[in-house]
Amino acid sequence: MSDFVAIWHRAGQQVNQDTIDKTLATEINPKNNGKDTWLKDSVALGHRHFWITPEEVGERQPLVDANSGCVIAADVRLDNRAELLHLLGMDEHASDAQLLLGAYLRWGEDCPAQLLGDFAFIVWDPKRQQLFAARDALGAVELVYLLKKDSVILAGCINSLLAYPGIHPELDDKTVFKYLALNRADEESTYYENIYHVPPAHWLLVTKDGIRLQRYWEVETGNKIRYKDQNDYAQHFRELINAAIRARSRSIHPIGVSLSGGLDSSTLTCLLAEMMPIQGLPQTELGTYSYVFDEFLECDERDYIQAVIDASSKKFSVRETHVLGDKFFPMPLAANWPVNRDCPDQDPYVLLVQALLSQAACDGIGVMFNGLGGDDLYSGDELLFADLLAEGRVKDSVKILSRASAGINTLLAYSLRALVPSRLKKWYRAAFPAASWKGWMGAGFASKVGLENLDNSMHAYPKFKVPGVQHRYYNLFFSGYSKDVRAYQRLAGQFRLKYAFPFYDRSIIEFVLAIPSDQVNGLACQRKLLRNAMQGRLPEVVRNRSDKTMLLQLYDQGIYAASWQTITNSLPKAQVIQRGWVDQNWLRTEMQGSGRTHEGYILWLVICLELWLQHYWA
Repeated sequence: MSDFVAIWHRAGQQVNQDTIDKTLATEINPKNNGKDTWLKDSVALGHRHFWITPEEVGERQPLVDANSGCVIAADVRLDNRAELLHLLGMDEHASDAQLLLGAYLRWGEDCPAQLLGDFAFIVWDPKRQQLFAARDALGAVELVYLLKKDSVILAGCINSLLAYPGIHPELDDKTVFKYLALNRADEESTYYENIYHVPPAHWLLVTKDGIRLQRYWEVETGNKIRYKDQNDYAQHFRELINAAIRARSRSIHPIGVSLSGGLDSSTLTCLLAEMMPIQGLPQTELGTYSYVFDEFLECDERDYIQAVIDASSKKFSVRETHVLGDKFFPMPLAANWPVNRDCPDQDPYVLLVQALLSQAACDGIGVMFNGLGGDDLYSGDELLFADLLAEGRVKDSVKILSRASAGINTLLAYSLRALVPSRLKKWYRAAFPAASWKGWMGAGFASKVGLENLDNSMHAYPKFKVPGVQHRYYNLFFSGYSKDVRAYQRLAGQFRLKYAFPFYDRSIIEFVLAIPSDQVNGLACQRKLLRNAMQGRLPEVVRNRSDKTMLLQLYDQGIYAASWQTITNSLPKAQVIQRGWVDQNWLRTEMQGSGRTHEGYILWLVICLELWLQHYWA
């Protein structure tokens, strides 16, 4: 991934070359397309290049506009290029960074609202004496900043800020508390005091007088899309996913697909095979990369994967690669376990992902398509009865109940709970606060950080009156998806790849939140929208599958068999106990129960937190 940084000493002292160089020298994998810097008096911008799109090949950011003197550094892929080229009167060969700079010069602070795609950028405006920075609507690209007394530093990753001379990082206990409380909704805080994210869909303006953070985009609750025929919904969705795939296929490097055999990755594979060959893509075959298992058969998806390969091969040449995953079980206390400096949030299957990315990198793949985002795009199927009532479709809700049969109790339980007025729910939560998460917290931790009344529920973010739509909205915007996207991209960057997540797309999300719930999911049929859209394109054995393969057998092998003795020996003396973050009695009980309790996931988070502390805060 490309990276960028901006430094402004607002008191007027000069920025030296050594300082900007140090903030750009933090990449794990040194293979890139070089780096460049721009310095003038108290301001400096730098950029480390990783060229993906054809238009940016040879580009040397930071870019400078000769007339205004404005300077830009960015990590960007714009999806509405044609529209911007027309509006800005620019040549079709203009890079996305040039379009960003043109958009700022044309619309100023309103420019982020004109952009579609994944981006984060910083502009120095010498006439106005200000830094202007913005991040895309979904937060697919990172943008962080550090405030000092007379200086501000902005960058595309936390490591760049930590490399700034004289920085002595301090832990932010509130962020640690939210991590342990399973609250991922905070998009602004980091684990470091005085270092903050620019949240998704926000811009940041820095002047000599201070800073201003402002939201520029939000999902519109009034948007409703209604068709007479359900096939129209399927066709519209297919057009959107095709457009999202094409936008992310604009690459000078061959593309591949991480094919699991599930509905989302299988859809990407089949649609890409239909589109191939794509103009400008340097490849004559589509590479797919899949985990397979000889020992852990519950994790193996070979039959589904092969069905997708067979179907796709009829449209375009497909090269399938299997990564044998039996040996890549999680061993977090092993010497080779990767630890991310930004945060302790870790994927238990990171070794498996690394093995796949390593193989893809050896094959020359530069962009890896992945189905991340699909699960929560169609979530809320258990709320279908409540949704129909909320939409005023009483007759349809009665029909749903009459056909629910065995699932009627679940459907009613979730739906009736969702139909309770929000004011009553708010009163109930205040009168009877949920304390289940406090069982694993150290005594007094909540009061120490001032978060005794932290609300983890989706009701803390009310927006949509239809429960299922609210559920999808919460899952997509307040459950930490942008954090997962950034974690994947950091990992891919180590192998000089970039992930593409077509389902995590603003236009698709807006569409799914605007259509009737019974077009998103049917009775006992999650992902109805996707299944309808892929009829005749996806193998029926995959399109009609109702199960979802998990990797729990692999997890059990790594944690409870291979690592359990090491875990039980090290955790009772852990920093998480000494710092008062985790309750020692809870941990002892969890150890005695071999971790196989309903709080087993919490134990995993505690392990990751402890490992992070050992690496960076010993």
